[in-house]
Amino acid sequence: MKILLFDITCYKPYNAETLKNEPLGGTEATVIRVAEGLSAAGHQVTVAQHNRGVREVSDGMVQYWGFNSLEKLERMDAVVALRSGAGLAWAEKFQPHAKRIMWLHDLPGRHLIADLILAMDIGAKVICVSKYHAGTVRDFALRLIENT
Repeated sequence: MKILLFDITCYKPYNAETLKNEPLGGTEATVIRVAEGLSAAGHQVTVAQHNRGVREVSDGMVQYWGFNSLEKLERMDAVVALRSGAGLAWAEKFQPHAKRIMWLHDLPGRHLIADLILAMDIGAKVICVSKYHAGTVRDFALRLIENT
């Protein structure tokens, strides 16, 4: 399976070497571990980051790309947007055949309203970090539906 992890909010570029050598946020560290694990299981994984200028490949064969290279990206089977609906919107336009997934790690609030509405409108799946988190996001989404 060809999987794109789309990170529009990372504060600096990262890859497997970053995890070994520098302090890194929890989400970024988890993205690296998940991407490297999927790659080791035989999937082709690309991590796209908004502030990365060049394409790199890690020892685990995960490709780390900047957004300026995305027009060269081949057809993906799944696009996982991290923490933002912008990746879902991009996938809807440029990878419309791909499964669309939003990966959340924060509790929902005003900052997620537009992203969750977009996810619901295009039928995207949502990944949460725990059962508690999933229940909170589900309840928040149901309140959004009831209020529209």
